[in-house]
Amino acid sequence: MPKDNPAAEVTIWTEAARSGTVRQVLAEMGPLVRALGVGGSRSAELDGLARELNCPFEDDFRKLMIDLPAEYVLLGGMAELGPADLLSVLDHGSTIVCLEPPAGRFQDLDELYAPARRRGAGEEPAGRPGRLIVAPSMTRSPSWLSAADPAAAIEQAESLSLVTVGHRADCSLFARLYDAWQTGLSLMPMPDTIDATMVTPLAEIPESLRLMTGHLTAHGRLSDGRGLTVQVSDQAGSTFRRIDLLGKAGSFHATDDMYMLLNRKGEVIDQWRAEGYVLNFTALVAATWRPLLGRTAGGGPSEAVNVEHERRVLACCLASLLSSRTGQPESPSKLLSLKVAG
Repeated sequence: MPKDNPAAEVTIWTEAARSGTVRQVLAEMGPLVRALGVGGSRSAELDGLARELNCPFEDDFRKLMIDLPAEYVLLGGMAELGPADLLSVLDHGSTIVCLEPPAGRFQDLDELYAPARRRGAGEEPAGRPGRLIVAPSMTRSPSWLSAADPAAAIEQAESLSLVTVGHRADCSLFARLYDAWQTGLSLMPMPDTIDATMVTPLAEIPESLRLMTGHLTAHGRLSDGRGLTVQVSDQAGSTFRRIDLLGKAGSFHATDDMYMLLNRKGEVIDQWRAEGYVLNFTALVAATWRPLLGRTAGGGPSEAVNVEHERRVLACCLASLLSSRTGQPESPSKLLSLKVAG
């Protein structure tokens, strides 16, 4: 953001458990943003956050958004929120920076990304004026944005490994699984089957994506022999993400602060490494958020998002959870056709 531009205004809605993460994200953004208000279920943590930011607190989401509209809305969690709440914000034209996937069920996904209608009877569907971004995203990381189309450079992707692990206080296991499958399906087709396992501190593996916690490992198989593995955890000691992509013409390897592109002989044909980059969750959220500043929202979720891609991502997340529960490979395409509740 240019120095002569004022700080972007942001309204915050979060859970008490994420108050520390939200505080650190705002610290990472520094003078680029200014908080107008804090909301969530009333708690000492959120009352304290509002006092620190010198702004009012509100435990009613709709009232907070009406009383304190802002260019950006930072969502630290999706508790107590549904598609209608997010759509009201998008209709206002705000950009939502969400630390959790906005939809954990097909019915919520379809409601959220259904085209809005223009304000006149009989007019064609149109995108909402706002924009929704899930952060942090592997495909918006510094290393990914610095690479010049690695998938094209290696020709057909044949094998892919994705790792994203970190603390539960930062984001959920569902958020990490969503990020991994978002990235995976941008590089390879949706697998025919997914075989997954989960180690969890819970008494049993839950039925809901939002209730998952622990370590999850998934193997996606394509009918032509290609495959990908996903390793995610919300119980790891530190934040770490990695991509290893193998193809006919070479390989691509990346973490959030570096990438290396090799040909089949093992020769480096392109590489990049950030100097002094801090690998933590809040820095990655800020790295996703900063490029949005000063850009007109426009488009909304129905235009800016490939809805079919979102459905495939959710299907893979649901198949990973279901396979963990059944102990058998599951078909994301079958879940997609059935549109299971999730």
